[in-house]
Amino acid sequence: MKDDNLEQQELKKELPAAAVNEAQLPAETEYGQAAADRAGGLSEEEAMRRLSDGLSNVQVNPDEVTLKDIIRENVCTFFNLIFLVIAVFLCVVGSFRNLTFLPVIISNTLIGIIQEWRAKKQLDALSIMNAPKTKVIRDGRERLIDSSSLVLGDLVVFEAGSQVSADAVIAEGVVQVNEALLTGEADEITKSENDHLFSGSFIMSGRCTARLEKVGKDSYVSQLTLQAKKRQKKEQSEMIRSLDRLVKAVGILIVPIAVVLFVQQFHFRHQPLSYAVTSTAAAIIGMIPEGLYLLASVAMAVSAMRLARSKVLVHSMKSIETLARVDVLCVDKTGTITEETMTVEDLVPLSAHTKGRENTLQVPAAETLTETTAAFSPQESAGQENPAGENALPEGAAQSQKEQAMASGDTPSGDPLSDPDEQADFRRLELLIGDFAACQNPDNATMRAVRRRFRENTGRRAEKVISFSSRYKYSGVVFPDQSYVLGAPEYLLRENYKKYAAEIEEFTVKGYRTLLFARYEGEITGGALSGEVTPLALIILMNPVRENAPEIFSYFEKQGVKVKVISGDNPRTVSEVALKAGIEDSGSYVDVSALTEEELEAAAEKYTVFGRVSPEQKRLLLSAMRKAGHTVAMTGDGVNDVLAMKEADCSIAMASGSDAASQAAQMVLIESDFSKLPSIVNEGRRVVNNIERTASLFLVKNIFSFLLSVFSILFMVNYPLEPSQVSLISMFTIGIPAFLMSLERNRDRIQGRFLSNVMFKALPAGLTDFAVISLLVVFCQEFRVGGRDLSTSCTILLAIVGIMILYRIAQPMTIFHWVLWISMICGIVVSMIFFNQIFAISMLSRKSAMLLLIFAIITEPCLRYTSILTALIWKFFRSVKARWIRYKESGGL
Repeated sequence: MKDDNLEQQELKKELPAAAVNEAQLPAETEYGQAAADRAGGLSEEEAMRRLSDGLSNVQVNPDEVTLKDIIRENVCTFFNLIFLVIAVFLCVVGSFRNLTFLPVIISNTLIGIIQEWRAKKQLDALSIMNAPKTKVIRDGRERLIDSSSLVLGDLVVFEAGSQVSADAVIAEGVVQVNEALLTGEADEITKSENDHLFSGSFIMSGRCTARLEKVGKDSYVSQLTLQAKKRQKKEQSEMIRSLDRLVKAVGILIVPIAVVLFVQQFHFRHQPLSYAVTSTAAAIIGMIPEGLYLLASVAMAVSAMRLARSKVLVHSMKSIETLARVDVLCVDKTGTITEETMTVEDLVPLSAHTKGRENTLQVPAAETLTETTAAFSPQESAGQENPAGENALPEGAAQSQKEQAMASGDTPSGDPLSDPDEQADFRRLELLIGDFAACQNPDNATMRAVRRRFRENTGRRAEKVISFSSRYKYSGVVFPDQSYVLGAPEYLLRENYKKYAAEIEEFTVKGYRTLLFARYEGEITGGALSGEVTPLALIILMNPVRENAPEIFSYFEKQGVKVKVISGDNPRTVSEVALKAGIEDSGSYVDVSALTEEELEAAAEKYTVFGRVSPEQKRLLLSAMRKAGHTVAMTGDGVNDVLAMKEADCSIAMASGSDAASQAAQMVLIESDFSKLPSIVNEGRRVVNNIERTASLFLVKNIFSFLLSVFSILFMVNYPLEPSQVSLISMFTIGIPAFLMSLERNRDRIQGRFLSNVMFKALPAGLTDFAVISLLVVFCQEFRVGGRDLSTSCTILLAIVGIMILYRIAQPMTIFHWVLWISMICGIVVSMIFFNQIFAISMLSRKSAMLLLIFAIITEPCLRYTSILTALIWKFFRSVKARWIRYKESGGL
């Protein structure tokens, strides 16, 4: 009992204090204990039994949306309730013809339900392809299965890049774990046998087998997920936030205005109940942006479907808009700019520095050599050839040349292998690296490349293996007689780096990646090295630049998107690779390892290439860019990119990368095709630009209806329109054009804020509508024009202004826009002539016709001058805002 209490106390230290309760602590169950320390794992039969008992690892998913949820969200809305109330009152007073808005509302709702359901099904199908996988040991065999199919007591394998899928206890092995997503702390924690792994953390390096002790809804991450999703619901894109604010403002204003308007019409103006109800209903319908929110939702759903067809999985709908607004794109070097494959191009013994040192290259004798080929497929083995072409290697440095020279014994004069003793040393060095690589787990591209090249080894066993740490930039192996390390030269050599700088930088300036293989005197713990390092050789590696990389980065340059490269490699190497990829200003680079947090924040704006960056520094860099006012996207594929991806406004992962990166990203490129990024940006721009353009059509009606309602209340005049007339104008000048234009191709760069842009476009037309209609009402009263003539004249005037603003919004006028514009005019004319009874259109008297002609003529100059005045006012407020921002930045001086 004492040991158990100590264990629980230790566990509580590792978790956030507020999140720990007794239910989360390890519990011994008949299932958990039954599988303890079973080397072969569960049997399939036993796993199936536990699966049927409900002990599977199906995670809590508060975002799981059913058809019922979609129907409820589209039907049970505040505005639909108002429409229902209006319909009931219109039926009560017998005004059935004014129910023309109902078919539009019903069709809009059905379209929303159908499109969202189609999008969900398509995204669900794509999600299955990208579902997280976990290696499990069952019946003594290692298999890869969906994480949701794991059961309590399963023996699983976690390695670098894996996200821990359920709470577990390590049975064997040592791993470096990052629990930043759980605790907020970015430090890597070393965990070994009997230590606890918490779901939601991810493995930075190493490999272990662990027994699952809490799965599914009982796991720690499930509780965090519920909290995180609640926060995420508040994290909407700018467009959706703007629409939410608009809808809330309308919702607050609409009820009191409706009540006051009805009282004014019925009580003070002494109008019949039917007239008061219909005029009030017309005002309310005019103020409700009934199709705007729906249009945005449908457009987003259609975009998600389009991207899904291109094998792009969208985890967060807001990312479609965010990526379209991005002005800084942060990319990793390996797997993004370069191909995923990595090859060892050369092995350079540091003989000048090691000559004369005894036992430097001692390798125990072995009767037979071993090849470490078991971990690789035939295709991987065949992939040793240099993909970079004939000129990829430094002059005289090609490995094939060395091997040929060694085999023939005919080496050129001056070659370091011309001496038979040096040839033997070189051979021993290769075997020594082979021993080192054989002991390491090939959990990253670098080690896989090293193991492919140095497959021969003596088969000796290690006493201790330290996997690569992205923080300390090295891996290590302790043999019985000696310890060795492999990693970044700057980190291993420390103050002695200057002695070898010229030899190392000969390769880094050409874009090669260099690793130092060295003997180490001292204890290797996985932390910072403090003992003596004796350099033995440089391992030269190369990642070929993606063939289409220059074209992709050229696109972003033309679009005004600044590309920044963030990598853990040597900054000069990364700079050279970025230059080959065509990234602008790639000669501006910095080594981040020696920078303070303040210096790092300043460097974020100044430099293009950042080298020797730790995972935590990646996050700080993105945070600094966002503080500077940039909208930042981050692409990555490795576990060391996860923290930065969480910090970014929009994150994109390669599906071929680590599980942790794929689950953390808002978008996943299923085929790991970086060339899809421009098409994703274009899709986002299409959605935002089209919705922004068409949203102004909706706001014209809302602004006009609101102002006219207030005018009617203040000046005690009758509201001149009926619901059917408002529906007629809405259908042909707003609804149909908005829906069709929202599906158009539009790649214009997004500028400004959504709501400001929409208001700027809608305000002139809304004010023009209000001005001409309110004046027409006054004149018709003065000239004693009847109410039916007045409502018909107002409807025609609204149609004229609506067609004019539609012409403006549709610019530039393509063939499609001309056809659309003319069709809407024809639709209005046909409806007024042939369906005049439905829309309450009557023949005009002479006086009303003359007044209509006069006001129809003044609509164009009124719209033109209102637009000029609005632009001047808008410009003035923007300049005032800019001066205020400069004033605040200067400290109020």
